[in-house]
Amino acid sequence: LTGFNTSLVTNMNSMFSGSQNLKFLDVSSFDTSKVNTMVSLFSFCVALTTLNVSNFNTSSVYNMERMFQHLFNIEILNLSNFNTKRVGSMNYMFSFCHSLKILVVNNFDTSSVGYMSYLFESCRSLESIDLSNFDTRSVIKMISTFQGCSNLVSLDLSSFRTPNVNNMDSMFNGCLK
Repeated sequence: LTGFNTSLVTNMNSMFSGSQNLKFLDVSSFDTSKVNTMVSLFSFCVALTTLNVSNFNTSSVYNMERMFQHLFNIEILNLSNFNTKRVGSMNYMFSFCHSLKILVVNNFDTSSVGYMSYLFESCRSLESIDLSNFDTRSVIKMISTFQGCSNLVSLDLSSFRTPNVNNMDSMFNGCLK
């Protein structure tokens, strides 16, 4: 894909979704500066073991729902370069990433996020997640956000402010062994 010119692309919804046999993917040359929606971009790429999105410019993205959903074999996902200031929905973003052990999201700006339901659902290999920078004052729905994260040993949510949340159903369901 190194020859792809993505400089005019605004929508990458489901671009690789369902590529169940895909084991390697090089998207390092992608220009994502104009992309505004990445819904299900890599969802159900169940055979992928590594994914480098360090060159992604996400400053225009407003929807990241299901972006990494069902990446069963990914163990490390470093999203420290992601600019999430405009993102309004992160529903299911990492759900069912069963093997995910290291997730770097500490630079996320979540001040515009209204929806983070099922965000980490069934990330059963995560022992901790640094969410100290998460601003949750705009969040409305947190349904099952951590459901099934059965190996979580540490979870500091002291930065969470939830004045607008109207649904926290099953938020921590299945987090205890």
